[in-house]
Amino acid sequence: MSLEIRPVISERDIWAFDKLGLSLYRELDLGLRPLHTRSFLRESHPYYRRARSQAWVAFDGKHAIGRIAATIDHRRFDDGTGIVGLFDSVESKEVSHALLHVAQDWLRVRGARRAIGPLLPGAIVNGGLMTSGFEEPNPQGALPGHPYYWEHWESAGWKHEIDLYTWKVGHQPAPKQVRQIARLVQERRDLEVRRLSKTHFERDLDLMTMIYNAAWAGTWGWVPADREDLRAYLQPDLIDFEVSRLVFIASKPAAMAIVMPNRTPLSNLSRPQRVLSRLMRPETFRVALFGVVPEYRGHKVGGLAIHLYIRMLHAARMAGYHSGEATFTSSLDEIPNNGMAIIGAELAHTYRICSKSFV
Repeated sequence: MSLEIRPVISERDIWAFDKLGLSLYRELDLGLRPLHTRSFLRESHPYYRRARSQAWVAFDGKHAIGRIAATIDHRRFDDGTGIVGLFDSVESKEVSHALLHVAQDWLRVRGARRAIGPLLPGAIVNGGLMTSGFEEPNPQGALPGHPYYWEHWESAGWKHEIDLYTWKVGHQPAPKQVRQIARLVQERRDLEVRRLSKTHFERDLDLMTMIYNAAWAGTWGWVPADREDLRAYLQPDLIDFEVSRLVFIASKPAAMAIVMPNRTPLSNLSRPQRVLSRLMRPETFRVALFGVVPEYRGHKVGGLAIHLYIRMLHAARMAGYHSGEATFTSSLDEIPNNGMAIIGAELAHTYRICSKSFV
C-alpha cells in the first residue's frame, strides 16, 4: 500500500471527502444512509463562527480509502480537549491509525491535551462509532459505521468514554398506562399542541431554540445553541412539518418533537425506484429533537412528554409511517432512558464516544 494523507483544502477536496463516505457503504446493501459531509467542511457552516477545523483524506495511489477531521471548540471543551470526527476507513488498521495520528498531531500543536470523538461538527451532539444495530439502517442524519471501527480505535489507544443511544419507537402500540396518562394531560385547558409551521418557520425556529436550550441544559456535551445552530442541524428541507409538534402551556413554549423522514440514499436504489422515492413518503421517521422544558416536567404538568409522544405517533401513523427512531440519549441520561422503556421503545443503535490523552 502506498499510503498518503492529504489535507482537505479546495472545493475539489471537499467533494472527494464526501464521495468517499458514499462509496464505503454502497456495497453493504443494508439501506445505510451515508451522511453528506460537504456542508460540515465549508467555512460557511455556522459552527465555524466559534470553532476551527481541518480535514484529511487518505489515499492509496489515486484511490481514496479513508477520511477524518479534527476540531478545536473551546465553547464545548475548555479543558484542553480537542474533537475528532467524520471518520471513515477501509478495513485496515494501518489506514485508521494513520488518520487518527494526523488528527491528534493537529490538535496537539494547537494546545489540546486530549481528544474525544468521533463527533460531528456542530453545536448539537451527534456522532459516535456504531457498536450495535448494524442489521438496521442508521437514522437520517446520524453516522453509519462498520463493525471494525471500534477495534481500530481501541488498538490505537482510545478508551470508551460514553455511549449514545437511538430508540425504535412506534413499531408497536403504546402500553395502556401510557395512553391513559396521555388522555389525562389532554384534559388540561391551558394545553395547546400544534404543528410546526413551514410558513412561519423563522418564528418557530426561535421557539425551538429556546426549548432546546432549556430542555437539554446540563446534559452531556450540551452547549448553548442559537437559531443558526438549529437550522444547520435540522436542515429545514428535511423536516416533516405535518408530524413535528410544538407544545404550549398557558401560551408559553413547553415542549417540542421535531421529526424528519428516513430517506434511503438514491445510490441504493434502481432508476425506477429513485423516481418513486421522490414521490412517496418513507415508511420510517427519525425524531431529531424531543424535549420538555424543566418547568413543565414532573408534578407540575405530569406526563407532558408522554402526551407529546402519543400525539406525535398518531400524526406519524396518519401520515403513513409505520415506525421511527428517536435520537439521541446518552448512557448517563438515566431519566430519559427509563422513559424510553416506559413508552415501550426498544434500543436500536449504540454509538460509542471515545477519548485519548496525549500526555
